[in-house]
Amino acid sequence: MLLNLTIRAAGDRLIGKELSPQVKPVKKESPAPAPTARARLDPSLATNLITAVVFLSVGFVGGYVFKSQMMPARPDVDSNVAAPQGSSASTPADASALPPGHPAIDTSPEVQAMEQQVAANPQDPALPLKLADYLYDHGSFEQAITWYQKATALDPNNVNASTDLGTCYFNVGRFDEALSQFRHSLTIEPQHQPTLFNVIVVNMEGKHDYKAAQKAYEALYKLNPTYPKLDELKTRLDEEAGPASPAQ
Repeated sequence: MLLNLTIRAAGDRLIGKELSPQVKPVKKESPAPAPTARARLDPSLATNLITAVVFLSVGFVGGYVFKSQMMPARPDVDSNVAAPQGSSASTPADASALPPGHPAIDTSPEVQAMEQQVAANPQDPALPLKLADYLYDHGSFEQAITWYQKATALDPNNVNASTDLGTCYFNVGRFDEALSQFRHSLTIEPQHQPTLFNVIVVNMEGKHDYKAAQKAYEALYKLNPTYPKLDELKTRLDEEAGPASPAQ
């Protein structure tokens, strides 16, 4: 890369050197003021030129005054145009009026289609779960909560749906409800590792209950010491609450 830059810089300098001999001769070839001497030799020509210049100047001034009197001023027009009344100003206002958790406009048709499927098959737990997962993946946690609740009501033993509901609670700051939902998940499957991992996170980052977080960590460590990111979580837990050895 340095070599290319050097070549390019050298090329620029060569161009400058090639142009400089051509510029200097042009300046040197500027002759003595011969036309001025000829003008002095012909007084009538000088008089005619002066007269023409005077008439042209008078005509220009008169035309300018006439034009300024006939044409309206434009500042008022410009100020009206600058007023913030265009349709583009309403667009961000409409976007900002969306409630928290509302899906982006381009996802609304998909959401509506899935809602129609749920309405047409109200006893099928897979349909509200599919919609909840879609909303979760798009960051619409408040909306996802409603559909996870419907899915878990139809299929109360679905541990994954239950834990995802608890994770939505955590993402919207409802920490107590998140822990309560995780406890329900652990009644379904006591060794459900994703739930135990989430219990650590909620206790540490949401509730700042490091003792409970340590307890959940030890339970997960016994089940799977190599669980993804468990070591990172342990490091953060030690930074917040002080190191503690996992139970053996």
